[in-house]
Amino acid sequence: MYSDKYVLKLFLGLIFLQILVKFLKKLFKESRPIKSNTYGLPSTKAATLVFIATYFIITNKLRDSTVVIIVTALLLPLFMKYYSKEHSLKQLFIGGLVGLLFGYILVKFI
Repeated sequence: MYSDKYVLKLFLGLIFLQILVKFLKKLFKESRPIKSNTYGLPSTKAATLVFIATYFIITNKLRDSTVVIIVTALLLPLFMKYYSKEHSLKQLFIGGLVGLLFGYILVKFI
């Protein structure tokens, strides 16, 4: 179904994305809305979910209806992060943007 290269690229992309997000958290040092020992900007969960969605959508050339389902499915856990005050909207948005850009660059240029 999926080639070894496809899976390896996704796996390595996830690893490098986590490293990038950790670096950005230390760079920005923005606190979470709730008391926490970790920084919130950018949201790791938002970056990861949007990266995976972007990777699958672009590499599989999915149709509009499937894209809507994927986007809807990834919004629910992100809404829960906002609702539980683990992240602000800005932290979630920037995390999602990091995941989107990283996924796009990985698929199109690497």
